[in-house]
Amino acid sequence: GGAVLSMNGSEISIFARMNENAKEKELVAYKTMDILPKFNTAFIDSSSTALALFERLDLSFKTVVTNNLQTALTLCKKRDINLILLGGSVKFNSVSSVGGITLNELSEFHFDLTVCSCSSIKETGAYETSIEQSKIKQKALQNSDKKILVVDNSKFFTSGSFKVASLSEFNYVVTDKKPSEKFLEISNFIY
Repeated sequence: GGAVLSMNGSEISIFARMNENAKEKELVAYKTMDILPKFNTAFIDSSSTALALFERLDLSFKTVVTNNLQTALTLCKKRDINLILLGGSVKFNSVSSVGGITLNELSEFHFDLTVCSCSSIKETGAYETSIEQSKIKQKALQNSDKKILVVDNSKFFTSGSFKVASLSEFNYVVTDKKPSEKFLEISNFIY
């Protein structure tokens, strides 16, 4: 009489993630808008939380690079955006490109801003369930002046094996609820 979404450590479909914790992601998006630096070029990862933010922004005459097909389909409807979709092997659930081709293309860019999320946030950093996604985010962060991590409270202390970055590497970590004091000592949290 029903269906259960498998949580076996692989990436969850972006279509499922877009509806999961939607109000929390919207709150994170609005909080991020308040601290968003000016930018001309940005990388947005394959996360539904980052997409919730970029859906609300005026991206006219800005260059936005992503590795996610759903993000590209959503943002391409915006007027005067210079949208670049990275190539590579497309993953079934996340509908995002990953692998050597994606990393090579990503290494050709320098970004004013990278906005990403993660599968898990711990005191030791931001983590992914996919090594491919962690490598994409690492390269984008390496090639970016400003770095913002956007996470709703469901990401704290969940499972994630592949480290993206230490929390101190982000200019801001934006979430919908106040984290513990230990987190507040590590990075600049907005909540």
